[in-house]
Amino acid sequence: MTRNTISSFDILPSGLPKKQTVQPQAAKISPTTRMANMTIASQLPTLNVSRVANQIGRRGDNRQQYHYYRTAITPPAVRPPDNNRLQSAPVATNRTSSGFKINLMAAAILVTAGFLGTKLMTASPNQPNDSIINKIQGASPVAEVEAAADIPPVQTVDADATLGPLVNSLSEANPGMNIGVAAVDLKSGKHYQYGLDTGFVAASTAKLITAAAYYHEVEQGKRSLDTKLNGIRGQELIKSMITVSDNDAWSSLNTALTKKQLQAYAISVGLTDFNATTNTINPKDIAILLQKLYGNKLINETHTKQLLGYMKEANYTNYIPTAVPEGVTVYHKAGWLNDRVHDSAIIDDGTNSYVLVIFTKMQSGYDSTAGLDVFHKITKASLDVFLTRN
Repeated sequence: MTRNTISSFDILPSGLPKKQTVQPQAAKISPTTRMANMTIASQLPTLNVSRVANQIGRRGDNRQQYHYYRTAITPPAVRPPDNNRLQSAPVATNRTSSGFKINLMAAAILVTAGFLGTKLMTASPNQPNDSIINKIQGASPVAEVEAAADIPPVQTVDADATLGPLVNSLSEANPGMNIGVAAVDLKSGKHYQYGLDTGFVAASTAKLITAAAYYHEVEQGKRSLDTKLNGIRGQELIKSMITVSDNDAWSSLNTALTKKQLQAYAISVGLTDFNATTNTINPKDIAILLQKLYGNKLINETHTKQLLGYMKEANYTNYIPTAVPEGVTVYHKAGWLNDRVHDSAIIDDGTNSYVLVIFTKMQSGYDSTAGLDVFHKITKASLDVFLTRN
């Protein structure tokens, strides 16, 4: 049904309808139809009430004439204007003054009721009129639209459609480099993995496992952060091992824990591909470790905050951290050898957070220029995937 603007009428004391100024839309009315409508209006004081109602009903059913008349009466078929019929309508000549007033009032009521019915029906037979609802609720459609326009649309980027093809293309562009990527959306808990799904020599990223295992022993009452190992307090060893990747501190802590205890701890927290003897691990295991750390499911809250504080200060920031914009927090731990660079990070913008682990290994000496390009492209793509949403 076409929605058109309807002219409204006020019934004056004389009984004549006065058309208010409105802005009509696309519908057009022929001169013949206009004359017929004026004839009805002029005869309202004297026409038989039922005749007026029937004539108004016929006018109202013509869908091209909404600007003048539309009532809730819907005849079974559309009837074209009939000027002769309208002008020859019988006139009630033998009416008393009281009868005249009754007819006039009845006609006015019919016209008013028809107009109100039209206002409620013109939007859609099954949809309420917007203007009336807005008046009832005090709403302003224009204001709501303008307010909504100020909110930028959120673009959701699919990880598999973005990171997967990117890692594949980077692997093809760097045939001498092995790339393994793992990520965890910390809001949904969903895990992603791209590139090589295999074990890498972990280098210093495994220091995160040593730190968590030592904190766990402290929480079990088996050790103390104040206990000195090779003359240095346990807490200071953990801090040096994470912030400046101190290998001597790592060796002291690993010796105290033993490889057997390290392996048992790794298995207990779900790191199924970690080998404490060879120090090899799959990127997805580091991602699991960081997910549990950030969710306070690895060690207690105090130790979690302490370890995250060390990771926030960790060195070797030119791989994942430098690709992250200011204002976004990065907790990371990198690892490197002559032929490889790995970085593992928790990235949090205050609304969304995720884990990103990138392992890279080259066949010979590490090409830092190519490596930085790979790290930065993957990191920037991951930001679009995990941080640009509600």
